[in-house]
Amino acid sequence: MKRLNKYLLLHYPQLWNLRVIWVVPAIAILHLIFYICGYASFTFGKELHYSTGLGDHIMGESMGFSVLISVLLFIMWLVFYMRNNPFKSFYPLGRWYFVAEFTLIMLIFAGGSTFFNSYAKGHWQSIRNQSAHVDIVAEANTLNLAHALIPSDRDHYRLHACCDSLDYIDSLRDLRRSIWDKEHPEEENPYLYNRRGRRMSVYNGKEGIEVPKKVPIPAGAVLVDIDSAISQYQARQRDFDFNYMHYCNQFYADLDSVKGISNSHQISARLQQMLTSDDRQAVKKILTQFDKICQTYEVNKDIDVIGYTDKVFKYPNHRVDEFIGGNSYEYTGREDDFRNGTNVHSYLAFGEVSESLSRIQHARGIGFDFSFFLVIFYVSFSLAILLFSFRLSARKPWFIALVGSGVLVIVITIISGMMHTTHMYIYIWLFVILLFYILHFVFRSSVRRTLSGVNLVWLTWMVPFQGLIILEFIKSLFTYDSHLQKYPPQYYWIQDNYSAILLVYLLVAFIYSITLLSALYRRWQSMPEE
Repeated sequence: MKRLNKYLLLHYPQLWNLRVIWVVPAIAILHLIFYICGYASFTFGKELHYSTGLGDHIMGESMGFSVLISVLLFIMWLVFYMRNNPFKSFYPLGRWYFVAEFTLIMLIFAGGSTFFNSYAKGHWQSIRNQSAHVDIVAEANTLNLAHALIPSDRDHYRLHACCDSLDYIDSLRDLRRSIWDKEHPEEENPYLYNRRGRRMSVYNGKEGIEVPKKVPIPAGAVLVDIDSAISQYQARQRDFDFNYMHYCNQFYADLDSVKGISNSHQISARLQQMLTSDDRQAVKKILTQFDKICQTYEVNKDIDVIGYTDKVFKYPNHRVDEFIGGNSYEYTGREDDFRNGTNVHSYLAFGEVSESLSRIQHARGIGFDFSFFLVIFYVSFSLAILLFSFRLSARKPWFIALVGSGVLVIVITIISGMMHTTHMYIYIWLFVILLFYILHFVFRSSVRRTLSGVNLVWLTWMVPFQGLIILEFIKSLFTYDSHLQKYPPQYYWIQDNYSAILLVYLLVAFIYSITLLSALYRRWQSMPEE
């Protein structure tokens, strides 16, 4: 190691000064350790539904430990790196010296701040390897059918829950939306909700009212209250009307775009076919497969899954009289027990099965995350700019700029808050950036070395952020069209290509920093002392 250090000192002093010979291997080894720890952190089974997302692993102990290791690594590296400053010692430096140094600093920051990502990559790779045998589509279809055969939600077995009834109710809602769009063409439609109750961002710009075909509207009929009509239709039943034949639901729908997943109508048709043909073997096969799935994922339950084969065919008319809870904290029971005020403590955590399948599907779909690495390089670029400015400027103007930046942020925040406008914060920062450039041209020909140095440091620190500010300023120029309920096409183009635009700006800012800024600091260093 000593010979290598001596060799680098004599032949490649820049690499020696940056301590590349030990910091790069240290970063590589730490990434490997975090990857192995992430891979070993997953055990196939209940881990799939107990830890339901990536955030559980990178925002918990792994994230905190990763940040701690990164901070310690950077501190140790900076202790050695800051010992020598060839720029301030007036060593003869080549034209590409700052290009190479800034690039290496940025790469060191990028590599040393992403250990948590290696942990996450190892974790997801472990899931992919251990779940390679899982056929998600087949298990999703089994889950959806088992959810129909093991009643857990009373509303799914009412008369109005069948597919025909749901289509009828949806057609009434479509009619209500159409009437609203006709009577209030410039107002937001409060009825734009789909069957799952999620808001739909749809604008109906048609002149007339399109009445769905499934809605039987008598000639001359006046539609006064469609909500009341829907409620009355749903209320036309009694408790004994709960029936397997009414089921029309898709419990697990995360695979809507995948070929082979059954929708609610197909599930209903399959269920009715098994019931009307008295196909006990088919029902038992589905429940047996689902029981194996529950055992594989160690799902919480206290019922005999396969035993529900007899309960499905308990009554000739396929009536449902018993319901279970969705977890150990949710108790439901037989209808007679409800009337007597007692509960049967039976449950099956269907949600744990769907969470397991979702996590496997998510793990298989993880690839190159462009946005993540763009953020990492933006942060690394900002840290490199901060260190770069400290290396090239004197301590006095650098620390004055640091204190002044804190004061400036507070003042701008207070002013923009008093203005009560959404875009005022962006406008003020845009004005500050322009002011910095104007002051630079004012101070560069003067003898105020300290003021010039402070402004140059501020100008340097704004490089990573001025692109974001300018981009947000451009977006603010496009106003919202209340009649069309949307922004101009240019606004959506910027939104769709936001990451690509930032990447282009990052490349421009990088070139600007390693060429023009280094020249500006050389000129500033040559200014006479005050």
